[in-house]
Amino acid sequence: MVTGVDGRIYVAGGTTDCGLTLGCVGSQLFAAYNPNSGTWDVNTPQLPSMPTGRWGLAAVTTNGRIFAIGGANNCGSGVCTELNTVEAFSPVKTISLPIVTNQSHGL
Repeated sequence: MVTGVDGRIYVAGGTTDCGLTLGCVGSQLFAAYNPNSGTWDVNTPQLPSMPTGRWGLAAVTTNGRIFAIGGANNCGSGVCTELNTVEAFSPVKTISLPIVTNQSHGL
């Protein structure tokens, strides 16, 4: 969990299945909570899921990006796959653009 520059609280990863036979599978969840509206954004075009499922990761923000660092995935029989990867996310902001007043094609 980490706070973004936009004031939302971001949650990354976790586990999706910790059954006795399968072990834990890392989640690809990447979600944002807006404390002003009390709503969650989950797996939207502006906030896609992570490419790599992971849990037990570290997360930091810098220069408008959120970094998911390390963690583990696919833990079964007491053995986990430890991840040595870092994924960076830059939440897309919706912006308003001026209306084009002349005809445009193939922009």
